[in-house]
Amino acid sequence: MRVRDRVGAVLIGMIGGFWLGLLGRVFFGPMPVSFTALTFWAVGGVIVGAVLGVIFPRVVSVVLYPFAFLGIGSN
Repeated sequence: MRVRDRVGAVLIGMIGGFWLGLLGRVFFGPMPVSFTALTFWAVGGVIVGAVLGVIFPRVVSVVLYPFAFLGIGSN
């Protein structure tokens, strides 16, 4: 596995983990939720996504790729 692939997987994992952590907390947690709680969940998702990107770069690249580009490029 090349370093370039791992770095790409870490970036995809971080962005995808951010969206999964943020949206997962909003959808599955009790409402209303404070901005601080959303921040903690989003940062936790970034950390978990980055770690998983280092350990499992191919899996993270395939599974979290759609979440990494959520909301980008739609008209």
